[in-house]
Amino acid sequence: MSLKRKQPAWRRQCKPLLPVIALSLFLGACTNLQRNEGVPPGFLGGVVADEPRAAIIGRSILSAGGSAADAAVAAAFAMTATLPSRAGLGGGGMCLMYDPRLNRVEAIDFVARAPAAPSAAATPAMVRGLGIVFGRQGKLRWEQLVAPGEGLARFGAPVSRAFALDLEAAGPALAGDPAARRIFSRPDGALLVEGDTLVQEDLSTVLAAVRSRGAGDLYQGPLADQFVAAAMGAGAGITAADLQAVTATARASALVRYDDIAVHFAPPPAIAGVTSAQAFAMLAPRWRRTSVEERPHLLAEADLRAALDRSRWLTPDMSTNAPLGDLVGSQRIDSLIGSYRSGARATDLTPPAPRAFNPATAGVVAVDREGGGVACSFTLNEMFGLGRVAPGTGMLLAAAPDGATRGPQMLTPVLGAMARTGRIVFASTASGGWPGASAQVQVALRTVVERRPLEESMDFARIYNPGTGSVQAEEALQGPLPGLTARGYSASTVTNLGQVNAIYCPDGLYENAEACQFRADRRGAGFAVGP
Repeated sequence: MSLKRKQPAWRRQCKPLLPVIALSLFLGACTNLQRNEGVPPGFLGGVVADEPRAAIIGRSILSAGGSAADAAVAAAFAMTATLPSRAGLGGGGMCLMYDPRLNRVEAIDFVARAPAAPSAAATPAMVRGLGIVFGRQGKLRWEQLVAPGEGLARFGAPVSRAFALDLEAAGPALAGDPAARRIFSRPDGALLVEGDTLVQEDLSTVLAAVRSRGAGDLYQGPLADQFVAAAMGAGAGITAADLQAVTATARASALVRYDDIAVHFAPPPAIAGVTSAQAFAMLAPRWRRTSVEERPHLLAEADLRAALDRSRWLTPDMSTNAPLGDLVGSQRIDSLIGSYRSGARATDLTPPAPRAFNPATAGVVAVDREGGGVACSFTLNEMFGLGRVAPGTGMLLAAAPDGATRGPQMLTPVLGAMARTGRIVFASTASGGWPGASAQVQVALRTVVERRPLEESMDFARIYNPGTGSVQAEEALQGPLPGLTARGYSASTVTNLGQVNAIYCPDGLYENAEACQFRADRRGAGFAVGP
């Protein structure tokens, strides 16, 4: 009797990708793949994303000779079809891009902002931003990057575990919108579940227009006219002038140096980037000389101090009242951590009022054989945005930022590179709100500072200090809890403290590319595809 080995679930679900990837590779068949002598001949790079099909499509783009920017753009368009709860054409995001030719990292800000007139909906910026990312470092044809997402929307794709979890958590909010209910429900009216087929014909038509006429068509062209009429029909006051005003802006990152490594964090309005940069700057110089028993205390203190300082520099419009360089400079960092004592928690610091910003983000990180790297985070400013679809477009409307629970505050791309040579060492995104941002710092400490393997670093149990008087610790954490208690903390256990996806190259991307490690967090439902 012969036995057939059962295919893994992810492989069965990804079978529909074969014609989509074939189309993508056909469009790029004339692209020349230039060999870079600095990396092994077989190394093409890798991609990690919060949704498996997006990661696989990104890796196929690298195989076709594409750059990290190409891979990130293709993965992002794919996620608009497979993870529309977090990444959508109606939303926006932020990317950190490393250009190996210039040895430079820059942030591309394309968050979805409010239109000129008061409205519950934000103006879509995703396509504009991805067009700029492509224009900066793209190598393949634009059509090749949009086509896979278009195919997934048109022909359908199985609902992934990542999207199924979002539907389960927030799907009932879609019930009030007929267009959304029609897309995300079964024929009997129940919400789709993992393994069901998600078909989005209207979205595929929009993606086809973006593919054939370019990114600008959504902002000044026939597609723009269609979207304005549809948005008005959905009760969103977005005008043609609002679309024409959408920009993607290059900004300086929040930069922290550790030894010879420059670690770049996202700038405002992604305020989690500044908070994480401050925490990393406080922790990195002390991490290796701090005992394992004391480290949870050090982490808890850094979380609290960074959060307290955020209440000082954050303005109501999600910007800063001080220059970004000053906020992460040595003088400010020394003042924040100067009163730290290894034996006891600080009792003279008044915790800031807790602020639960929008945690619904999705990310992709990619590196290529030329030494390029991109880390992007996307959001609709709330899970499923407003929960309303612009009729006839398949586009979920993003929520307008309100300075409170809705907005792009938790976008968390991180890139680390050797300051002298520019070789990429670390690239990451995180989700899950403030616990996720704190977890990302902890993974960076254990890789960049301690040089532990990435999988081991990500599997470490995490802690987070929300400033409420009780430190949260994942259930698997053993040993250090007594150390926290002895220093005056109370502690509570939780199941999950954020999800982190990352790429780690211990010796830099060129020097030993085959040692690069690609991991999706076991706490989430993403996927990593390496060499």
